[in-house]
Amino acid sequence: MKHSIRVQVKQLKSPTENRVLRFIGSTETEDRDRDVIRATGWQLENYKKNPVFLWAHDYTVPPIGRALDVRVENKQLVFDIEFPVKGLYPLADTVYELYKGGFMKATSIGFQR
Repeated sequence: MKHSIRVQVKQLKSPTENRVLRFIGSTETEDRDRDVIRATGWQLENYKKNPVFLWAHDYTVPPIGRALDVRVENKQLVFDIEFPVKGLYPLADTVYELYKGGFMKATSIGFQR
């Protein structure tokens, strides 16, 4: 099951060139498939052991970032994503710049029922 929402992206400070963006990954609003994910249902322990940020749910390519912080706050799944230093991974650079420039405004979370 995939869940997509429009988000506002916020630039955060980091030791790696300020390449950290904050995302709202999920809210308690109905998605395209009419599913609602309750914030109290998030089980993040396993994800936090390897908090990778994948591009388009693609497990066949390296992740484009890592979650420095992931938490439930105000009934929302919030995550701060650190992108690699510029020049290390061109796909990550492109995605970072598209989010930062406002060209991409959504995220998608994957989960199993």
